[in-house]
Parts: sequence; C-alpha cells; structure tokens
Amino acid sequence: MVEAVTIQEQQVRFLPLNGQPFDLESTLFSGQVFRWRKQEVWYEGVIFGRIVRVREVEGGIAFATADEDVDESPSRLRDYFSLDLDLGEVYSTLSRDEDLRESLDRYRGMRILRQDPWETTLSFLCAQNSNVLRITRNVEDMCRSFGRPVSFGGNTRHTYPTPDALVAAGEQALRDLGLGYRARYIVSAAERVARGEIDLMALRDASYDDALEALMILEGVGDKVANCIMLFCMDKPQAFPVDTHIRQILRERYPRSRRVKSSDIRRVRAWAQEYFAPFAGYANHYLFHSRRVQGRS
Repeated sequence: MVEAVTIQEQQVRFLPLNGQPFDLESTLFSGQVFRWRKQEVWYEGVIFGRIVRVREVEGGIAFATADEDVDESPSRLRDYFSLDLDLGEVYSTLSRDEDLRESLDRYRGMRILRQDPWETTLSFLCAQNSNVLRITRNVEDMCRSFGRPVSFGGNTRHTYPTPDALVAAGEQALRDLGLGYRARYIVSAAERVARGEIDLMALRDASYDDALEALMILEGVGDKVANCIMLFCMDKPQAFPVDTHIRQILRERYPRSRRVKSSDIRRVRAWAQEYFAPFAGYANHYLFHSRRVQGRS
C-alpha cells in the first residue's frame, strides 16, 4: 500500500486532454504495466526514473512529481499516455465489430501506454506462465533489490534496475526473489542489451517484422511476449499478443478464426491482425481486459 502523503497544491500541475476520452483506472490496471498503486484519488508510479502521481480531473490529468525537468514533465507524460493518438479514429474503425463494441463502450478511454522499452521487456520476461499479481510482486521485488531509490512526498520507491545492475546481480540472486526459470532469461537479455547487441529503443522506428525478429533473438521471448513488448512500448498498433484468453475469445466469438488451428499462434495472430487492421493491438487489449474483469467478478 502507498504510504500516506501530503501533496502541496503548488506541486500539482495540469495536463489537458483536449477532448480525448481517458480512463485512467483501466489504463493503469489492465495488465500492460505493473508498478502503479492507488491511494484515494491519486495513482502513484515510477516512470522517467522518478515517482509520479496522477489523477483524473475535469478536462485533463492532474499530476505531481519531483521538480527536476519541470518543463519536460508534461510532454513526457503526454507521450507516456499516448495522448497524441486519436482514440476516436480507433473506435470508429473497430466499432464495426459488434462483439468488440461492448468492450470499447465499457472501457472507453482505456489507452495503450508508450512505456520504456527496457522496462517493458523486463516486465514481460517476468510474465511468462504467470498472472498479474505475481508479475507485480516479481517486478517490485526486482526493483527494490537492484534499482535506484527515488523519493517524493515522503515516500521512497525504486527505479527499474539497469541491464548492468542485473548482469552484476546474476541469475541466482533473481532466483532467490522467486523468479524461477525466468531469471536466466532476464540475465541473458540484460547481457545482450548491456553489450549493445540489441537496441530496444531503436525498434520503435523499425518495421513490425524487423522488430519481431530482433526481439525473438532474446532467450525466452516467443511470439506472444514479443507482441506484448511491441504493443506496449514500441508504437506497433498491429501487434497482437495471443495467449489462452485471446485464443478462447476468438474461438467463441469469431467463427471464421476457427479455420486456423488454435495451437498455431502465428497463424491465429496473423488472422486477427488482418481482421482488426490497422488497430489489432487495441482490439486485443480491450478484449483481454474485458475477459480478465469478467473472470474476477
């Protein structure tokens, strides 16, 4: 739980939404990011190497953070929440599908974040054969153990560990945190990034196919994890992660998808990318989140 803190009014700034729909709760707790916490009306996360607190207000987002880079914070937060994307265009395109329309209406304003590529890769290496609660615990333990401490408003948390920090820590230290076999994948990825063998940030500008090929060189990264990484941090709206939930949804709601063998993830993904083009990733995330919420109710 977030410690009780007092945020002075002069620390709070405003980021206008300019009429764009926005659902902060669904955006932050839909399974694409794992370090946000809620306390009363504020949500607290560690992004840009510092603690940031945000909440919805009329016409925009109120936010508070440390005073470093005061002028840069609004533009960085706008980029993080992908506020440059016109959700109206996404909804107009995807609403032609009646099965999807219900999820679009229910979670209207849920946005796909534009996260840091290294942090996203690290998170989804932890996500294999796991669930949101366990991923959140694994990521937070790793940050607390090997990240840099940052403070704001009387609270201290930790940044994501750098590749070098994880290489120095080694596989056994990660296993001791309960990461199991994922520890090997994390250290292997950290070594490749630290040696400059892969430039994750540069993959934002790469084509979908080139980014997919580059990511799948990393040990432990298959088609699903690669598509998660591309969707949540690399500006690839056509990325379509296929897991058990998505396979089940497609078979239940989309008879034409049954022509593709459900165990063939790449063919299932290719079918969905064509059917939901050009915003297959948004279709995926709204369907995924809707199923997760239904499963909890």
